[in-house]
Amino acid sequence: DGQYPPNLFVLLDAGYLEDEDALVDPADWEPELDDETGTLYSYEYVGPLPPGPPAVLILCYSRKGVYEDGRNVLYVDGAPEWVEEADLHAAGGARGMSLEECYRWAVEHWKGELSEKDDARLKKFFEVTD
Repeated sequence: DGQYPPNLFVLLDAGYLEDEDALVDPADWEPELDDETGTLYSYEYVGPLPPGPPAVLILCYSRKGVYEDGRNVLYVDGAPEWVEEADLHAAGGARGMSLEECYRWAVEHWKGELSEKDDARLKKFFEVTD
């Protein structure tokens, strides 16, 4: 319905992904276990966003630590890309938006309707510390 799902596991339930293995990065020897679904996963996902995110906003990435020097990143426009860890945190890095710049875009476009819970979720995903 033109909205991002609350989590990646919904994609399995809805049939968009046929196999749970799609949520595990082949390089991840110790994927995380989701307590609610019992599903292994390697990718972090931002969850719901304000309408109209830019194509270069980071939507999903490999968990930190799966790779030593970077992460597989998925952008809003559907393009996957390898991004060096330093570029994820550098202003204008990672196709033009660092993780922190993505966070600032989301906060600005929620136009004052951002709940504390959503703010905490976004800060965790975009690795923003106060």
